Amino acid sequence: MPNLDGTGPANFRPARLGLGTRRNTGNRPMGSRKCVCPNCGYEMDHRLGVPCRQTKCPKCQTLMRGTNCA
Repeated sequence: MPNLDGTGPANFRPARLGLGTRRNTGNRPMGSRKCVCPNCGYEMDHRLGVPCRQTKCPKCQTLMRGTNCA
């Protein structure tokens, strides 16, 4: 708002804080921790910023899949 007295543009709504994309996830991180090959079962740690589905298995060259392992 331009002024703190409540005047401002029409239809102005203040932003809601704390309602981001991580709602209802608890302490669980988003995304995968491991990449697993669906063909041969090879597992490797997930590389930050590179989706598992774009990573090829070093053994059989099949595209890998992500999984959340504990």
